[in-house]
Amino acid sequence: MIDRTKVWTGTINEQALDPQPRAPVGLYDTTLRDGEQTIGVVLTPEEKLEIAQALDAAGVDRIEAGFPRVSADDFRAVELIVAAGLRAEVWGFSRAVQADVDALVELGIGASVIESPISDGKLEALGVSRETMLERIGKAVSFAAGHGIHVAFFGVDSSRASLDFFDRAYAAAVEAGAAEVVVV
Repeated sequence: MIDRTKVWTGTINEQALDPQPRAPVGLYDTTLRDGEQTIGVVLTPEEKLEIAQALDAAGVDRIEAGFPRVSADDFRAVELIVAAGLRAEVWGFSRAVQADVDALVELGIGASVIESPISDGKLEALGVSRETMLERIGKAVSFAAGHGIHVAFFGVDSSRASLDFFDRAYAAAVEAGAAEVVVV
């Protein structure tokens, strides 16, 4: 056994061994959107509803029901899940594009991730300037929040974004009404 008094690790071990505050851990599941991006996986709206109900029964706190603008089937799946009366929060997903956010409002989604590319490489591939993207972020988030949607903003490819634009994009989302930000 190691004599821990002879091993210096700074304050890391002390902090880890101190009693930690207890806080609930929430579970956010993206199976219904990300899971279907697996090659060969295609779920019907009814199958997505069945999965959402199972996730709800398992105690998942937030279920990302899907991206309604992807297809008529995804729109229908989100519609079914929103109407199912689950205990879990039902979240949507959209790009910072007006038509995407319109679909969320039409479906009565209470919360949604709104994403936008923020790296210069992604912006260049889309042929969109930084300023135009900041406008899109502001408009999409503001419109969603103005319709009672709890918005979590996510900057796509943020690890390759310039720090200045990263800050500006997230600040624009928060100023427009994003209640949460997601950084990965």
